[in-house]
Amino acid sequence: GSSSTLACTTANSPATTVTWTRDEQPLIIDGNTYQMIQTVTDRASSTFENILTINQPLASILGSTFTCTVVNAIGSAISNSLQVTETTTPPETEATTTPP
Repeated sequence: GSSSTLACTTANSPATTVTWTRDEQPLIIDGNTYQMIQTVTDRASSTFENILTINQPLASILGSTFTCTVVNAIGSAISNSLQVTETTTPPETEATTTPP
């Protein structure tokens, strides 16, 4: 199958809760269709990358808008919404030459 990945970077001080929505509807992170992992990108500043993997064909999510929301004891922040689009680019090729 195919998958797509979105990332949301957070500074977790104090600790945060991260949620994702698709077209303003909460995603159920079930480990199958949607998976979320959090990786540390900078321990000193408590910065984390929250990665959402969408295990669906691209065609099924085209036009969808995904949003990351981060909440902690101080307040909340909402990411810029990301709309899924498809672009086509020609494949890259690398030419090599052999001297005569």
